[in-house]
Amino acid sequence: MATSGIDNLVSRVPHKIRKPLEVHGEAELRQGIKRQSFVEFFEDFHGDVTATLPAAWSYNGETANITGDYVSEANGVYEILSDATSEAQAGRLSWGDTLMVNLSKNPIFEVRAKLNMAGATLTADERMVIGLGSALANAEDALDSVTTHVWFRVEGADNDVMVEGDDGTTDTDDQAGGTDLVDDTFTVFTIDCGDLSAVRFYLNGVSIGTVDISAVSANTLVQPIICYQRDAGAEVNSLKIDYVKVVQERT
Repeated sequence: MATSGIDNLVSRVPHKIRKPLEVHGEAELRQGIKRQSFVEFFEDFHGDVTATLPAAWSYNGETANITGDYVSEANGVYEILSDATSEAQAGRLSWGDTLMVNLSKNPIFEVRAKLNMAGATLTADERMVIGLGSALANAEDALDSVTTHVWFRVEGADNDVMVEGDDGTTDTDDQAGGTDLVDDTFTVFTIDCGDLSAVRFYLNGVSIGTVDISAVSANTLVQPIICYQRDAGAEVNSLKIDYVKVVQERT
């Protein structure tokens, strides 16, 4: 059975750190791991509809008609919502190009999110990515122009969840994951960067592929990027994010 998050990190802890903590039980071990050796970035998006995002989170919309807001519903969520205005629209949730995730420190990225599509699939003019990447100044900027990235991608009239990666040398685009995104259903997206030659992607704990970004420079920094783009049309789509978590070794 596939594992992710802190469970994977527990297995990576050096013996000299792990052994003294084991006598106190697993709960203390996990807490000790986090304090001594790992950093956890976690956002659960608790806020009312008027709240602003905490640092370093940032929302950017191509036009005023595609919004990013907290939504009052169970668990607390943040929503990127397009509207029926016939135009190009794009919305991006990220750290505003404040890069703090170190790819050399075995990060594990996890998001719980769902996409409520206007039709049975996205259109040929639409796409969504969820993952880690370097600078993406504007929501509407070409996603393939992001210098370094590892992310899930759904695009066009097909619900297949693809995986992508780019380290400046190896550019893996539109690699089929063999699993369709289920409309309006929360899904856990996990990316395990413990081995940069085979970065692992999971949907709800099930592996859907790997990519190689091993040529990336040492200590390359990235950020969470969650982005929806529509080149044209008037589809009303809702991308809701329940939480974002990144765990990495402390530098």
